[in-house]
Amino acid sequence: MPESATVALLFTDLVNSTVHLRQAGDDAGQHLFRAHHKLPADAIGTCGGEELQWLGDGVLAAFSSSADAVRCAIQIQQTAGKPASHARFEIRIGIHVDAHLLRPGGNSETFDFTHALIRNTLYAELSTPRRVRLHRRIAEAMELTWGERATEHAAEVAYQFWRGASALGPGNRGADYAIAAADNAEVAYAHAEVAAFLRIALDLLPRDDPRRPQLMARQGLALIWTLDTEEAVKVASEAGDVIATTQGADAAADYLANAAFAMHTGGLRKGSWELAQAGLRYVGERRDLIWGTLRELDLMREAAEDPENPGIRIDSPAQRELREVSKTIPSEQIATRDFAPPLETKEEIIRDPYSRASTMLFLAGDLRRSLAMWQQEAADAERRGRIGWAVTAWADLASAHIALGDFAAGLAACDRSSALEARATGSASDSTNMDLMSARHELRIALDEGWEQVIEDVATNSLIEDPSLEDHWAFAMVRACAAYVFARLHQPELSLQWLSSIPAAVERGAYWEHTYCGTVCDGAAALWLLNRNDYSEVFERNLRLKVLPHDFRYPTRDSRLSLARLCALNNRYEEASDWFAKAREVLDEQGARPLRAIADYDEALMFVRRSAPGDMARARPFLDAASQQFQTLGMSGWIRRAEEATL
Repeated sequence: MPESATVALLFTDLVNSTVHLRQAGDDAGQHLFRAHHKLPADAIGTCGGEELQWLGDGVLAAFSSSADAVRCAIQIQQTAGKPASHARFEIRIGIHVDAHLLRPGGNSETFDFTHALIRNTLYAELSTPRRVRLHRRIAEAMELTWGERATEHAAEVAYQFWRGASALGPGNRGADYAIAAADNAEVAYAHAEVAAFLRIALDLLPRDDPRRPQLMARQGLALIWTLDTEEAVKVASEAGDVIATTQGADAAADYLANAAFAMHTGGLRKGSWELAQAGLRYVGERRDLIWGTLRELDLMREAAEDPENPGIRIDSPAQRELREVSKTIPSEQIATRDFAPPLETKEEIIRDPYSRASTMLFLAGDLRRSLAMWQQEAADAERRGRIGWAVTAWADLASAHIALGDFAAGLAACDRSSALEARATGSASDSTNMDLMSARHELRIALDEGWEQVIEDVATNSLIEDPSLEDHWAFAMVRACAAYVFARLHQPELSLQWLSSIPAAVERGAYWEHTYCGTVCDGAAALWLLNRNDYSEVFERNLRLKVLPHDFRYPTRDSRLSLARLCALNNRYEEASDWFAKAREVLDEQGARPLRAIADYDEALMFVRRSAPGDMARARPFLDAASQQFQTLGMSGWIRRAEEATL
């Protein structure tokens, strides 16, 4: 909303009023004061001012320009110099030029008076018609004063026309100023102001104005970026219906798909599902990007509402249909959506010039390239005021930093993500952004610290024990992470309890789902910590069938390292050593230094656990290499763990 609405204020005060009254007596004194009252009142009316309030023997008036206020002051002084009731008046006059009468109130739709004097003694006592006239006259004066430059002050002018609308009738010119103000706010990515001024424009426009559908559509998108789910869904849905009536079903589907995707990237998943359902009513037989966007979001809703869904995207006929249609859509169009692309291998993703940052990090595992991409995403999201997406972008940037071993940068990115989430939700303690929680988990894995704090965190416990529908898409991975945490805390019963729910997700999960590789690897890692082989057959079989052939990867996890651990748990030590060697090669290529160090430690641990003749000597070089890397990277918890190892 505008920072202020400006007018010129004129104040008068009768000098020595008490002396005049005593000298004149009661009756004459009253006559004198009536004459004094008429004098400034006549001047204010003549000069186009608004008599706002008499304060004792002085008056407060408002003028739409400083020139009118000065002209009025001169007229008052000239008239006061003439005899009146055998006395000349001496009147002090003050003019406050460009007085900021209004300032933004407690929310984007209200204003308050800047000066307590005006708020307490003036505006509250004006009748509604006088208030309307005041705003109308201010608006008209602004137009007259600024002329062609009035659009530069569109916010102030629009607001005054809106408040004076009942005196102007429908279709008044204030709507154009409101649209101009929304345009100006949009350039600055001030989404709340965009939504507010578009609402003003819609209030002022006639119901049959052809601009209404487009303005409603813009208002819906602006509300999405303010993270106002309920109002955004209401306005965007209504806009979709109006667009369908005026422009056709295809245009409505296009708009609703874009609005639904915007809600999804902003973290408003439930709202995105509602808009997707609305869009599917208009999409018809189309099988293009618009249908794919709407169908993707609606399948998320179906999975969340399905009590049999194991907490991951499943490899179902509906998902297969979506994937096959996606293969017919040009890559440059697919790149405009943050969904899993229809690519089959890591190499395909890396070769595709349109691959997004999320695909590069969570499927291809290209840590260095995704780092630069997420840096750009985070900066762009903040610059454009898209706070929900900025929270995710900073969190995923943190994941890349952590996986590469730059823990200070990773922690700083986590802190930035958390600060933005607090700005969006009003509290940093009720974090539910899954990417941010995942990045923090990865930092704990890399440092081997902070495990006790996990079970004390209210948001984490709430997510584990009572996940919302919006978080259901990643709940299998949440359970796998929980199993890892409790294994690290030496609580095997709880770890196994959470592990027991993972096999169904591993068996039914779609291999192209971003969280699939991480879920399987975390399940295997929990078993490794427990030194047990429960469910190891399920994990190993699906790693071989679903992950390795595609070479999909996930930050701070590796399928080859997971296979090495599972082989060792099942006493296939030579095979395990082969997989450890393959893991080291891949992790070196990725630059995944923390996990590379852990791989050396784990191979040493394999020999320590087996304790066959010569195993202590076999373990020593791996443990020494791991210790050196832990020291270099500052992996504090792992340093202590290596020092405590008994060889």
